[in-house]
Amino acid sequence: MGNHCTFLPTLAIIWLANVIAALLFGVLHLPAQAAVTPLTPVLVVAVIAVNALGGLFFGWIYASHGLEGAMVTHFTADFVVHVLVPIVFHA
Repeated sequence: MGNHCTFLPTLAIIWLANVIAALLFGVLHLPAQAAVTPLTPVLVVAVIAVNALGGLFFGWIYASHGLEGAMVTHFTADFVVHVLVPIVFHA
């Protein structure tokens, strides 16, 4: 069959990719925030940071449990933030 080379990324490469994806995940949440309130530099940093932390967690779930695990975790987080918190705190 010939020479077949398989590339398995190192843990460092996996986490570098996770950090980049998490930052992008944070940036992609800016339009939703901008639809609710005007963006200030402090708010931009906060939105990116908070969502990037979530993105790191979802990336870890993806790496350890697969895409479905990350999707269920993301859905659960969104459900808590957008449904349960407003109900509990009457927001």
